Amino acid sequence: MHSYHLKDLIFILEKQGPLKYLRKPALEPMGKYSLIRTPFYEFYFNLKAEIKFIRGITSTWPHPAAFLKRTDGNDWVFYSVGIGGAPVRSWLGEYYLPCLGYPSNPVWDCDPYQDPRVMNALGAWAQLFANLSGLNPADLPPYLQKFLENVLQNHEGALLEKTRKFHQLIKGRLSVLPPDARHVDYQVIPLNLTKGCLYHCKFCAVKSDNFLARLPRAEINEQALRLKDFLGPDLGAYQGIFLGDHDGLAADGEVILQAAELALETFETAHPVFFMFGSVDSFLTRKSSFWQSLDQLPAKTYINLGLESVDLDTLKLLGKPLSPGQVREGFSKMLAINGQYENITVTANFLLGENLGENHLPCLSAFLSADKNKADKKTTIYFSPLTTSQNRPLLLEQFFELKKISNYQSYIYLIQRL
Repeated sequence: MHSYHLKDLIFILEKQGPLKYLRKPALEPMGKYSLIRTPFYEFYFNLKAEIKFIRGITSTWPHPAAFLKRTDGNDWVFYSVGIGGAPVRSWLGEYYLPCLGYPSNPVWDCDPYQDPRVMNALGAWAQLFANLSGLNPADLPPYLQKFLENVLQNHEGALLEKTRKFHQLIKGRLSVLPPDARHVDYQVIPLNLTKGCLYHCKFCAVKSDNFLARLPRAEINEQALRLKDFLGPDLGAYQGIFLGDHDGLAADGEVILQAAELALETFETAHPVFFMFGSVDSFLTRKSSFWQSLDQLPAKTYINLGLESVDLDTLKLLGKPLSPGQVREGFSKMLAINGQYENITVTANFLLGENLGENHLPCLSAFLSADKNKADKKTTIYFSPLTTSQNRPLLLEQFFELKKISNYQSYIYLIQRL
């Protein structure tokens, strides 16, 4: 690690952060990172000298723990600690409330991009970039010269081009990541095993209309190598690996296991965690041999299922091609898998929203509160607000009522893209 003071700027280069994501109420990037501190802000950079975080350090900043994060999809996301003292951890299971700058499915009104303090931070980054370009490299030590050269190469146009190449590599922007990716702050390496979706539900605003396609092994192998090359020295900042896309579990079982082993070998991730989406059909058809092999991998695996409802009329209204019996069967198998395998956690999504079947909430309440002996600390239920819902206070009220009676950990599913 190097540090250097230049007038009112402090440079801290290649500081070692934690090797895994730490759930804590303070910003601490994973892996190695560099930092430029001004009298008003801290600017964090990855090892490719790309801007990743901005945090205000004066009393005018919304909160000492709040910050801006730039994702690999080149979205700026403001991380708030809450709205009006609301218990954010009871909503999301995390210390932070991500306020997204694109349409999603929140149950709160959060638009920090109209807040001058947040917009001033982005403006301060533009000004710092301009100031850095005016420095005389000859006055600086060689290690700082190289760092600033790399930072200045990552101007706005260059970052946009890198994002274009990233999306081209993974065959398009990922419209949604699994809710369990919150365990690594949605910082994942996306390795696609499938494209498209097995179901084409009427309510869904984020998944593909394309038919499910299973990618050949050669394409998966090439994708992994290209991702390693693209991420380069910044691989140490990733703990999560998303085996996508919308139904990665629908890939051939051997392909999933081989892709997981390939990812572990290629990315050399410390404390690796796999994330997947699974449909009820792909989940129910998996045999015990698959689960045993998956559990033996040196990694944790989270699989998220879209169950949506246990009410027949609601399932029909949603265009979900499942019966309540299939939903219940999937739920029962989820509990069994969670109880049997140490390294595998299966989670489930149910919907909240207006204009669902009149029996949706009563059925869901009875279902989640039944069989007290089935309650466990491992199973997590996510409630996903419909994007068409307008009455956000009502959604939050519904969520807290369900959370209160649920036998399982229960959180809001905030849809994030990449």
